[in-house]
Amino acid sequence: MARAAFFVDNRSMQRTSVLCLSFVLTILFAWLLEFCLSDIGQLEGPNLQELRAQIVPAQLQEQRDAIATELETTEQEISSQQED
Repeated sequence: MARAAFFVDNRSMQRTSVLCLSFVLTILFAWLLEFCLSDIGQLEGPNLQELRAQIVPAQLQEQRDAIATELETTEQEISSQQED
């Protein structure tokens, strides 16, 4: 059976080759990961106000605003009672 031209009989040479190639692949993978993360970091995020306006119905937005206003007035009443 014919062997491939790159086949090495020397075990220490095989081990060295595997370690070197593993090192090179690790460096390339780290570079690729860093490149992808920096590329994703440059993307602009979504506008949450526009997204909320598209997804949440107007009736729920009005209800949320009314509850927020009621909560604010209740907090003010509590703080004014604590001062007395």
